[in-house]
Amino acid sequence: MKRITYGAGSYVTSGDIADAVMEYSVALMRRREMELIDLPFVASDGVARQVRFPVGWLSDVAAVDDVVGHEFPLDEAIIERLRATVLALQRGSTRVRSEFELDSWSDFDLDALEG
Repeated sequence: MKRITYGAGSYVTSGDIADAVMEYSVALMRRREMELIDLPFVASDGVARQVRFPVGWLSDVAAVDDVVGHEFPLDEAIIERLRATVLALQRGSTRVRSEFELDSWSDFDLDALEG
């Protein structure tokens, strides 16, 4: 299990999902892109829930090991989609839109915001 932190919140999820999210975030950072992702997590009451937050460029996401008394159902489909998107980004594909995202921040002109 790992705890992913973003902004004011932290979310416990599987180590494999957390690792895939971090790999995706780094790949997006390198391209100066940001995406919204939906992350499954275990709430403090042990119930599986979902949270949406941005990863990639200008996002502040971290993952740390965590020990929790709840089992987390591993969602291989999420991990596969994240890793496939990372590979596409690393191979230089232009604008890759992953299946799990509903919205995208990558369409913003970040260069215009910096200037």
